[in-house]
Amino acid sequence: MTTRNNFIKLAILTASVFAVSEMSAWAEMPVKQGEQFTLSVFLNQEAEIENVDMIIRFDEKLLKFTDAVISEKMSENPAYDYTLLENIAGGELKLSIQAQGHSELLFAGRETADIRFTATGCPGANAVISVSEVKCNEIDSISGGFYVNDSLQDSVKVKITGTAELRHAVAALQIAAGFTDVKLYFDADGDGKTGVHDAVFILQAVAEIRPQPWTE
Repeated sequence: MTTRNNFIKLAILTASVFAVSEMSAWAEMPVKQGEQFTLSVFLNQEAEIENVDMIIRFDEKLLKFTDAVISEKMSENPAYDYTLLENIAGGELKLSIQAQGHSELLFAGRETADIRFTATGCPGANAVISVSEVKCNEIDSISGGFYVNDSLQDSVKVKITGTAELRHAVAALQIAAGFTDVKLYFDADGDGKTGVHDAVFILQAVAEIRPQPWTE
């Protein structure tokens, strides 16, 4: 028989599980060091818009912004020519898509832009890209995200992969000795920190004694 206290505990547990699932709902994608990748930015709502501004944040120590283009769906609109303005500073990318035209036929859809980055960080590092703000002249409340792995998420964790090399072991030793303030790069064993044990792990991978640590 379910008592009142047990019912309350069950309700709290259910709410906690729901909250955790909501906070952890973001996409992960592996990208090899030095490679370029593209993220498609969507609106969470299907909407008719003429102008939209977006702020996208990313870790500039690990990622390099390459360029951004209007999505094919927006550019196919016969009523408007769309221009995209970009401004980047301090790991914050501001995109402004503006329609050039005077027709009453607006863009109707969710796709807005394709953004390209290059993974410049070290293997083993994780870089987060997030859509932090969306403003639209036609709609008071609107949000956006990235379409990754068949789902729409407001944040993407880019897991930088690569082949372990001798220089990575040297870098791990420098981090362990305190020569740099970077703590999570070259984490070979996945424990969330970098130390002498990671240098040993990397050397063993280079010698093919154990599997590579940063493969997909």
